[in-house]
Amino acid sequence: MKLMKTVVLMSLSSAFMVTSVMAQEPLLKPVEAVGNAPLLASKSYKQYRVDSSEIDSAQVSDRAAGRLIAGTKVVNTLSGEPGEVSGIVAVLINDQNIDALAQQFGLAVERRYDRLNLALLKAEAGTDMLQLRRDMMGVDGISGVDIEIVEQLRSTQ
Repeated sequence: MKLMKTVVLMSLSSAFMVTSVMAQEPLLKPVEAVGNAPLLASKSYKQYRVDSSEIDSAQVSDRAAGRLIAGTKVVNTLSGEPGEVSGIVAVLINDQNIDALAQQFGLAVERRYDRLNLALLKAEAGTDMLQLRRDMMGVDGISGVDIEIVEQLRSTQ
C-alpha cells in the first residue's frame, strides 16, 4: 500500500512540475504572412508602421525609399491601434526665431510655448516627415524634433 501511495505521489508531483514549467515558458505570437512582409514588418517611425490595409503602390514606393508622408495611416506595433501622421512636428528650440524657422521650411506655426522653448509646426499634406525631421535637426539652435502621430489612446468599454 505504501508503495502504491509513493508511486501515485511521484506521478502527481512530476505532472505538476511539467505543468508549472510549461506555464513559465513565454508564448510566441503567430506571425501572419503578408505579401510585402519585409517591407511592411519594419517600423516607419518609432513603434509605428504603415497600415497595410490602406497601402497603395505610391506608399509602397515611399516606404521603400524610407519616407513617412504626412497624412499616412499607420499602426502602432505595440498596441495594434490605428493612427495617422498628422503633419505636425514638435520642435525644441534653444536660440532660434520660431517664425523665421517656420518660413525657412515652409511650415505654419500651429502653437508656441515660449516658456518651454517649444513650438508645434504644421507641414502640408504630402510632406516627407522623416526628411523634414533630418533637415530641421541639422539647424543650429534646434535640440529636438518629434513627429506627431495621432491615435486614440483610450477607448470606451
